[in-house]
Amino acid sequence: MSAASHPAADAAPLLRVAGLTTELALPGGRVRAVDDISFAIAPGETLGVVGESGCGKSMMALSLLGIAPNPPAIVSAGTAHFDGVDLLALDPAGLRRLRGNRIAMIFQEPMTALNPLMPIGAQIVEVCRRHLGHSRAQAEAWAVELLERVRIPDASRRARDYPHQLSGGMRQRAMIAMALACDPVLLIADEPTTALDVTIQAQMLELISDLQEKAGMALLLITHDLGVIAEMADRVLVMYAGRKVEEAPVVELFNLPAHPYTDGLMASVPKLGASLSGTAGALTEIPGTVPAPHELPAGCAFAPRCARADERCRVERPILRDVLVGHETACWHPNQSDGTAASARTGTNV
Repeated sequence: MSAASHPAADAAPLLRVAGLTTELALPGGRVRAVDDISFAIAPGETLGVVGESGCGKSMMALSLLGIAPNPPAIVSAGTAHFDGVDLLALDPAGLRRLRGNRIAMIFQEPMTALNPLMPIGAQIVEVCRRHLGHSRAQAEAWAVELLERVRIPDASRRARDYPHQLSGGMRQRAMIAMALACDPVLLIADEPTTALDVTIQAQMLELISDLQEKAGMALLLITHDLGVIAEMADRVLVMYAGRKVEEAPVVELFNLPAHPYTDGLMASVPKLGASLSGTAGALTEIPGTVPAPHELPAGCAFAPRCARADERCRVERPILRDVLVGHETACWHPNQSDGTAASARTGTNV
């Protein structure tokens, strides 16, 4: 799927984020966990956000919804216009009216996101009564219907179960049901397949895709899994050390990753026939680790791990610029439009 072919690709943005910056107030001073991030999502579109753990993906989403832990997280700059309203300028009461209603979120660990002291049905009922004004009977009936919609068998009985009585896959389905209770127009899914086995992961992705198509909602999909991105996304935003380093339509990103970090992520994807002995086809590792926010180098944050880095990379932060129409990257030495070696090396297809 590509943004160019998506029916909502040319629509006015449902969400437009500009310059989002979130700082962490640490004992040694403030550091940026999310650094000047900008993007837009059209109605019905799926924007995938990818990067290693610690790149700021989840903090970005939590900042948008006003639920980043404060302290230490402080949204210090930026705007996030959602359907004409700046989320970052809303007071807590205004955000609460939107969260779980027009915007919903699936968290990566349902066991900590769900209340362990309440049956899952009661938790969905609470959302319905708060945002939809349902009577208790209406809310209970809707909760069961939602559990059926996410394919939980014997939903009326399961609605009375507590989270610990459900499997990981069932808990994730319950989270999805709760997120969809008010028919949101934007769903944020933060690592929705974490800690699930491969079969259940595939079921979750199929479920989210089916529900998205039926409801016509936009999806902000946060993951470290490029296979999930290839399957689900229209466009992809690549984050590294709190910064956006690349954004492109999904097919274009996989065919020609412009940033060396994206290139490295592609090369590290397991491939059929890969060898563990270091022969051709073996996994390629990105050396080093993502730097902590207080240890960022002066220039490009990826420079210490990058084979292309030169002195300019180490002292001057690269700016985002177009390599093709609709495809931007922050790199002084990006792959060019006539360079096909990177995509050929990955063996990853969309």
